[in-house]
Amino acid sequence: MNRHSLPEPFTRLPQIYFVEYLVWEKSRQIEAHAHDGVFQLDYFPQGAGTYSVDGATIEIDANTFFFVAPSQRHEIHGSSENPLENATVKFGHPGIDTDGFLPHVCRVHADVASRAGTLFRQVISEAVLKQQEHMAIASLRLAELLLLLRRSTEVDGVAVPDSRPVTAARRYMLEHFADDISIGDVAGSAGTTPEHLCRVFKKETGDTPFTFLRGVRVERAKKHLESTRDNIAAIAQATGFGQAKNINRIFKNLVGMTPREYRRKALVENRQ
Repeated sequence: MNRHSLPEPFTRLPQIYFVEYLVWEKSRQIEAHAHDGVFQLDYFPQGAGTYSVDGATIEIDANTFFFVAPSQRHEIHGSSENPLENATVKFGHPGIDTDGFLPHVCRVHADVASRAGTLFRQVISEAVLKQQEHMAIASLRLAELLLLLRRSTEVDGVAVPDSRPVTAARRYMLEHFADDISIGDVAGSAGTTPEHLCRVFKKETGDTPFTFLRGVRVERAKKHLESTRDNIAAIAQATGFGQAKNINRIFKNLVGMTPREYRRKALVENRQ
């Protein structure tokens, strides 16, 4: 891209179809679905949960924006502890390719996230008024927001390298999370070296491959704890932790409680 020219998609403005700013109820979930012909951009300034798109599951945080292309399946799972605040815009844009315009996961620096969050709120506050002049301002702000996110994922005018190894690695870990897999196994599935995979994975997602894998295992273990009566050792085996002591330690570190404590808490909440 020429650093001194406006990217071609921004010679036309996006057409906004839907906006929403919502505080979720605890443990709310949006199951896997897709939208034909519509892009979606999500931002979560508060709360915790996971966002899944294109087979990858990412921990939600305030510095991450999620970009979903038309017909791309995605789902969101909110936390039972820390409810999500969710800003959403759905839009059409004939100047944007369905693949490659933005990464599905746009993790940016805190200062960029603050600016982008302000633009997102301006998009919503103008679009909800639904009058022509307000919709025009909302479209301008959305174009500015998309350009900001695009620039934040570039280095010296050169786009972030091909994310296919990262996508392949995520898919492999989602399929084999219950197995005893090594970084060599994951890199081999992506057709690259462990060193290169760790570098590009960290660059695109902000996490290491095994931080991602650990998060997947924790989420799967939570579902087992909520929906089955299996003992902790069996759940540890089924979700890739191997031994009960491993799942106990990691749950305590990441969830703030042991698996048994999490199960008791989930049972109480389900009865309410």
